[in-house]
Amino acid sequence: MKINEILTEGGTGSLTTAVARAMPTTWVLPDLPSQDPYLQYRMGMAMANARNNQPIDTASAFGENMTVVAYTEADNETVELALNQMGSEFTKSAKTISSKKSEEAIDVSKNSPVAKLKKNKWGV
Repeated sequence: MKINEILTEGGTGSLTTAVARAMPTTWVLPDLPSQDPYLQYRMGMAMANARNNQPIDTASAFGENMTVVAYTEADNETVELALNQMGSEFTKSAKTISSKKSEEAIDVSKNSPVAKLKKNKWGV
């Protein structure tokens, strides 16, 4: 390939017949740009779920947006102060998506599946 061909390469692109024959079915997805790792991740999730016949969300609660977890009330206050410093458009669009404290899910058993050991004659 001449340097001029590399510099003027553009358009939709195509493969030579020999290259196209050597590759298995190869897809180009113009609406999933290589510079957007989040969309690539979502496509990967869709591919993993494709044969499951279950619907999949096209976006998650986190999406491409910055996510901040406030473990304490002071952390929460810091986030709010920082949002105020960033401007009104940030404070208007920011929202919490979880409860205030971290708890086990309702359907999670808090009992250990391992049987408790009996104490021996020495109390251990």
